[in-house]
Amino acid sequence: MIRAIAAIDDKQGIAAGGSIPWNIPEDHRHFRSFTEHGVVVMGWATYEEFALPLPNRRNIVVSRTQQPVREGWELITDVEAFLQLATEDVWIIGGAQLYASTLQFCDELYLTQVVGDFNCDRFFPPFEADFTLQDQSPMQTSGQYQYQFNVYQRANKNRQV
Repeated sequence: MIRAIAAIDDKQGIAAGGSIPWNIPEDHRHFRSFTEHGVVVMGWATYEEFALPLPNRRNIVVSRTQQPVREGWELITDVEAFLQLATEDVWIIGGAQLYASTLQFCDELYLTQVVGDFNCDRFFPPFEADFTLQDQSPMQTSGQYQYQFNVYQRANKNRQV
């Protein structure tokens, strides 16, 4: 199964100035609990944010050019071919360009809705036409942030694979 996981603000923003504009420890645990023991696929900018590969996961970096990656990561240049051949659970973890180019392959979206507008300059792509809300947690609070966990399932079963 192919899934995307992200935290988004009220305008579907995911980052501002190259970083996530909120810090919600519960969302970090949520991310870890779902992606652990799976395959995480990230774009180059997301890869550069990590000093080490995410533990207990297969770490895949997408780049259009062949360039070396650090130990613990694997480079792919054709994400569509990779997703079409995937037999493991795959989690798309960002950034914005990768979400946009792979949304058509996703079966489910795990989106943490963070209440507010954080003046983001990177956004999760529009998804509402192709996905329906399957599960939603109650509204929660962590420090100054209100958020809820949402799971969306593809409404149109004819995804592009």
